[in-house]
Amino acid sequence: WYSRVQPLIGERADQIIFLDISLVRRLYNHLHRVFFSERHEELSFWDDLKFIYQIIRRTFAHGPKMREFVKENASKVKIFHTYKEIDEYLSQLKG
Repeated sequence: WYSRVQPLIGERADQIIFLDISLVRRLYNHLHRVFFSERHEELSFWDDLKFIYQIIRRTFAHGPKMREFVKENASKVKIFHTYKEIDEYLSQLKG
């Protein structure tokens, strides 16, 4: 569904936030949640481990489309690569 609404987002948005967190970092975060954080009761441990495949698959399946969307809307897009960048931007908004 998201790819269906991307053209509308591009037309109507004043600013678009793109979180470009590396695959390695997203995998690390997921594994950390699986092994060291409070778990979601509705998901089994194995469901969480199987989700690793989904993270990787989605990166390669949707990454090129997302990058094209970012390129088409470059004047509106704000790209963040780290959580520190996100925190700094949000603290500026709080001002």
